[in-house]
Amino acid sequence: MNQESAARVRTPNEIEVDFATLVRSGVPLETAKLKFEVLWDETNRAAMTLLGSAEGNAYIELLRRMHDRFEVQFRNAPPRKSSKSDSTS
Repeated sequence: MNQESAARVRTPNEIEVDFATLVRSGVPLETAKLKFEVLWDETNRAAMTLLGSAEGNAYIELLRRMHDRFEVQFRNAPPRKSSKSDSTS
């Protein structure tokens, strides 16, 4: 692998395609966890690098979607509640 490909940051869409493939793959939970962790780390690194920008926000939103979908798909847990409150208390 050359330096250019090592430094390339994939777009949120590219990562999301790989994540969708993982979700549909039917792999055992332990394998899914390992693959999820790799995708999560890649997405998180990009989000941290671009923090505070529109591009960074796209990665953060992807992290949220990935978390929710992984929990539902592989752990049969309900999606986490949104951090935004719908009430004005």
